[in-house]
Amino acid sequence: MYAAMTAKISDTIRSRYTGGAAKTDGIAPAPQASFEPARGGAQVARVTTAYDGRVADPVPTSWDIQQLAAGQGNPQIVAAALKQALLTTNPAAVKKAVETLQIAESFQNQHRVQSAAFEGTGYDVQRWPGLTVQLSAPEAYQVAQTLGGPAHEVLAMLHREGLLEVEVPGGHGPFGEFQARPEAYLSGSRGTPAPRGDAKTMKESWNNNLIAGQTIRDAVKEVAEFNATKAGGAGQVKMTCPFAHGNHAKGASFGNARFQADPAAPAWVKDLLSQPGPGRVRISSSATDPNEPDQQPHQTGIRIAIPFGGSLDDPTTTRMDLTLNTGPETHAESGRDHTEFTKRFTVPRDGLVGSKPVRIAKHLLDGQGDGLAGKLSEVKERIDEVRVALGATRQAKKETFNEHVFWGRHAFFAGGRHVQVRIEVVEPTSFADIRRSKDPNADLNEIKRTIASGGLKLRMYVAEIPPGRPELVEQENWKDVSWWPAGTIELPPQDSDPASPHSAWFHKTPHVPVGANKLFQAEGIGRDRVYVYAASGQMRTGWRDGDGLDTPKWDGSRGMGW
Repeated sequence: MYAAMTAKISDTIRSRYTGGAAKTDGIAPAPQASFEPARGGAQVARVTTAYDGRVADPVPTSWDIQQLAAGQGNPQIVAAALKQALLTTNPAAVKKAVETLQIAESFQNQHRVQSAAFEGTGYDVQRWPGLTVQLSAPEAYQVAQTLGGPAHEVLAMLHREGLLEVEVPGGHGPFGEFQARPEAYLSGSRGTPAPRGDAKTMKESWNNNLIAGQTIRDAVKEVAEFNATKAGGAGQVKMTCPFAHGNHAKGASFGNARFQADPAAPAWVKDLLSQPGPGRVRISSSATDPNEPDQQPHQTGIRIAIPFGGSLDDPTTTRMDLTLNTGPETHAESGRDHTEFTKRFTVPRDGLVGSKPVRIAKHLLDGQGDGLAGKLSEVKERIDEVRVALGATRQAKKETFNEHVFWGRHAFFAGGRHVQVRIEVVEPTSFADIRRSKDPNADLNEIKRTIASGGLKLRMYVAEIPPGRPELVEQENWKDVSWWPAGTIELPPQDSDPASPHSAWFHKTPHVPVGANKLFQAEGIGRDRVYVYAASGQMRTGWRDGDGLDTPKWDGSRGMGW
């Protein structure tokens, strides 16, 4: 009877970004439901949770669901507000409430999937306190009648998944014969986590990441001991090991970064990223040694930290904390592979001697494998690592800063969707070409000079995982996806001061892209590299603060939630 019966709520009229062009998607008219209507309908009051002080939306949004998952909200309050919205006579409010319940279902499913996949490991599982909206049969009829045909399958899905609980006398289906088809779920909500690299199980993957953290500690000690011997005593050592600095050893930090949601962004993005506070940005270079000239091939990186509902100086504040690099792919398959690669190329065991070809040869032949076939397989994998890494650095070397595209690379779980993120420079539109400069820090100095004179504006884009492709959650560089403009990040003109609070914050706050306060939760290789970041950050802080290489103690036993 209706051609669009398999449509989902989120397919109601919207503008889709297509690289400059836009189109609208329509919805079909509404059929009638199959049971008795309610008499009258409630109006929505502004009763949603405002636990962070923001002005409450009449209908709970992706922000409220995120706060529930972070342990900052009350499910009963959100459920009551959603019920009130469902029973209003305003179709837009009803539709918004159902969309929010779809987001809640996605968080619930993420919790369920991760609980099963990560059982017996220390990986942080997506939190979910539960959420149920209770309706009587007349109330359910009213909701179905207000929304119309395309929404009935979504209502059936929410009922089956326990988000809607309907009291129907006689036990017949509250939404007639409609079924919870795949189209009723959020596009991009599903993702299938899998072990990374050579690991066969999640437990093995977890153990590999603990080894990766220990490798960092050993590498830093190794280089420190070598430098101490060379310098004639530990008191004479100036630590230059990139693990002790964080992977990008040179950087410039800036403050008062302002995020502004794009008018063309999806509603869930604007709801999730509304009312940001002033944030911080660190632009970094020199992926190897801090003394390496910028003219050497390297991958420029950006870390963006924006708070929502508080200050970045409060570690519990909900925040967007992203690192992005030139090149859409990571060379490593796992956190352990990443650490071994970085150790060989930046902290070789031979005491920082040996030409680059020698280092490459050692890296290729240093892999572990069972028998000849296993050894050859490991060599092939490491050849691929070198190829991807060199490809990204060579591409970056060809470009000035404003020509770079910065990629989040791996997938994230955000707002109930699995997404990928990229950042592009909007303003200024030109930076000096420093490749012939004799200044060893020419690239970073040009970035600092340009921001000091005119500031910087970046644009952020997001893409959802395509429907029916849950395996992509473990892959990078998605093909044939639509990118949405999410918003802009602007830095006002300012100098970069190593003694500023912004520099101090990046110094003491490792990038750990998973945790209850993160709006974008890392998946794929990002999930594995959490331990690399955490161990490197703690080692860096311990060294710089004069606490030695053994403190603070870290063995990964606390998971990712610190």
